[in-house]
Amino acid sequence: MLLNGENLKEHNDRAILRLKDKLGDSYGLDDVLDKITSLHESNDFKKYAEKREDIIDCIENDGFVFKNLEESIFKKYPRLLDTSVLKRSSLIKFGFKVSGLDIYFNHYENLFIYIATMLTLKKKEFPSYDEIFYFVDRAMTLLSNFDEDCDFKAPDKDFFIMFKKIVWNKRAFKLFKEIIYSILYDNIDYIISNNPQIHNKRRLKTEIKLQITFLIACSTITNKSNRIVDFDVICGFKTYFKLLNSEYTMFKIK
Repeated sequence: MLLNGENLKEHNDRAILRLKDKLGDSYGLDDVLDKITSLHESNDFKKYAEKREDIIDCIENDGFVFKNLEESIFKKYPRLLDTSVLKRSSLIKFGFKVSGLDIYFNHYENLFIYIATMLTLKKKEFPSYDEIFYFVDRAMTLLSNFDEDCDFKAPDKDFFIMFKKIVWNKRAFKLFKEIIYSILYDNIDYIISNNPQIHNKRRLKTEIKLQITFLIACSTITNKSNRIVDFDVICGFKTYFKLLNSEYTMFKIK
């Protein structure tokens, strides 16, 4: 939270100094912090924050009501059957525990909506669902290398089962909390306060936390581990911001 009379840069400098005093440095951390502290200058982020509600409405109008998917949707997109191992939660509040990490279908859903929104903004039209799934698969398996022209294996049921086995390294958990709650959220609050056209403001922060958490967990799985370490935290944030800033519609569905 910004102190009285404190500008955003002063606040960020103070928060970053406190983070590094507590936890030291991690490879790639400065780049992530630079992305967060310059987020208020990002037109892509502002457009995403403003547009995401429209995309959710569009997806639901097409029958993609994630909390109650119809059998016809599973038949049309059988890859969704692999996600059925993940529990659904009607709660907005998700608990993060040092001993474990609960990944819900809601995490996957939020990444899907994020990528659908960014593709819409880049293409200037709503993409096909095959295209959305394709880029969700790329982000989950290639992470920050999703824009490289290479073959990849889409996540399967075994991949989703691994989410149930993930636990936090204590230092990585502290790093995640410091970045989210002491720096990212305050920068998003600043953006929201200057953009009245952004709706469901409180939910926006939760959505972003779920998206980044899911990418962090994906990094752990792709590294054939079940324990989240600093590298995974950095990788999750890097992937999130690369998805925000890249012109990734150049790839054709294979």
